[in-house]
Amino acid sequence: MQKVSFKQLRVGALFKFGFISNVAIWSVISSIFGIAAMLGFNTVRLKGAPVYGVPGLLLSLLFGVICVTLGTLLFVGGAKIASMFSERLSSITIDASPEDDR
Repeated sequence: MQKVSFKQLRVGALFKFGFISNVAIWSVISSIFGIAAMLGFNTVRLKGAPVYGVPGLLLSLLFGVICVTLGTLLFVGGAKIASMFSERLSSITIDASPEDDR
């Protein structure tokens, strides 16, 4: 068993994890809504009015970029706050035994 504490994690590693996970989630969601808007579904709105076609796709992708940025910043900020209180938190336990590599 190997224990990893919050202080051992670097900000760059946390940023990469938060960014990749947010891109994976929001790119799928914004693409689905953008394609639906291109097909004429009422999925994207701007100032209360539905947006269709290519502008709907572009607006949906812009929304995805904004969500990725905010989600990553919130994730990294929360991790940094948690690292300040890491002495009070228990360490994360990672089982690094070779049997798990099947």
